[in-house]
Amino acid sequence: MAYVPQKHNRHFSFSVLDVLLTGRAPYTSFYSSPDNRDVETAKTILESFALSHLMHRDYTLLSGGETQLVMIMRALIQDTPVIVMDEPTAHLDFRHELIVLETIARLVKERNLTLVMATHFPNHAFYFENESLPVQVAFMDRQTVLVSGSPSKALTEENLARFYHVQTCIINQAIPFKGTVKHILPVQTLDHKPETIK
Repeated sequence: MAYVPQKHNRHFSFSVLDVLLTGRAPYTSFYSSPDNRDVETAKTILESFALSHLMHRDYTLLSGGETQLVMIMRALIQDTPVIVMDEPTAHLDFRHELIVLETIARLVKERNLTLVMATHFPNHAFYFENESLPVQVAFMDRQTVLVSGSPSKALTEENLARFYHVQTCIINQAIPFKGTVKHILPVQTLDHKPETIK
């Protein structure tokens, strides 16, 4: 099992390639170093994220979003059947968030990967469901699962109001090359009345 933390402290001036190769440690004997196959695996995953230009960069000098992508790639390079991710897209910009979601969806399909992901963005669940992945979501509070099920059944406007205190609208949109996709449109918060604009 591999794990991607929400935050990561960078203490040593390793290159991005070296950080990724630490993910290959389970496949390296005690007194040996990563071999050419490990290096090629690391280069391949950098290419799949369009980040080959970071290969020799000092990872302590990366931005927060770039560091998070490196941690995700390090988990993926471990080639485990299960990956646990704690808010993996929390520090990413719009494009890199989508790159991560696309890569996760592709790897789940190609490798039969099981992903356990904590997120505060319920649209992530709809994204995976829209990609025809078998997805289960759960609303948790104080270590207790209160509601669970498929995104279409659990992510209702009523549940989103109950757990997020946000009025929402679930939209079904026809996309030419995707078919019909679901998306949550936030309307307004429910905790306070909006101020009257004069």
